[in-house]
Amino acid sequence: MLTALDWLPGTRLKIQPMDDLLVVGKTADGSVQVTADRYFRIPFRQRRRVGLLIGQRVLLAGRRSRDQLLIYPPSTAGRVLAAQPSLLDR
Repeated sequence: MLTALDWLPGTRLKIQPMDDLLVVGKTADGSVQVTADRYFRIPFRQRRRVGLLIGQRVLLAGRRSRDQLLIYPPSTAGRVLAAQPSLLDR
């Protein structure tokens, strides 16, 4: 996903909780940085705000047009998919 967004190692990111998900965007003064392995760590405060625990799997949605990554924790992803069961039939 980070490759598709062209977020290279060293890219600085800002992670903001919004409702029950996290919105990640590229910014020059971000406190989070993409690692050499093309990962980044979500700080505790942001994880806590959306109820995301260490090691939990998430649903990712990239928006190249806005240079954003949306991170849905399990509880939110379940609600999103439950609201649109036809998405699972495609």
